[in-house]
Amino acid sequence: MKKLRLLTWLDVKRIIQKETLNGRRLPEGILRIECYSDALEISVLSGKEASVDSILKEWFGDWYKENERVIELDFLNTNLSVEISSEEQKIQVNIPVRPFWEEIVYTQSHDLDTRVLPEKFPDEQPKIVSFYSFKGGVGRTLHVAAFLYA
Repeated sequence: MKKLRLLTWLDVKRIIQKETLNGRRLPEGILRIECYSDALEISVLSGKEASVDSILKEWFGDWYKENERVIELDFLNTNLSVEISSEEQKIQVNIPVRPFWEEIVYTQSHDLDTRVLPEKFPDEQPKIVSFYSFKGGVGRTLHVAAFLYA
């Protein structure tokens, strides 16, 4: 088995995205999983809290310490705490997957029909592409140059 490299919380997030197809196929009893820089938050149905440990052990192996409820990270010997909360019933929230690369990577070909993508512009419309971000230094110029080159 290939050794896991968990440098930061983003590596944990990627594994969860891959295992759950971006949160669309959660294990039974788990309602929601959110991964942040300081904690992994898991909401479960009441009475299903014990199943979380076995699921995390399956996904992360020895990196998950169930006694302490933490996932060990390789970077500076840090830990990502696991917080489990119980809910009485499942609330159906249907959030479409945005077409970001980090989310598209973890889909299977038969799942693409559930995606809500924008309609194609008619051929007579002008070709307009916008690259925008609230933050500077995120690579807009590089991306627009790569897009134009492609």
